[in-house]
Amino acid sequence: MLNLNNTNETVQMEQSKWDCFRKAYTKYFINETL
Repeated sequence: MLNLNNTNETVQMEQSKWDCFRKAYTKYFINETL
């Protein structure tokens, strides 16, 4: 069961990284379009 916590942390980190990237990309896209 020790591995489960580690995996969960990694998933959360990946999600947060992707969320950051998505926000930045959306901002950039909107700026470029307008």
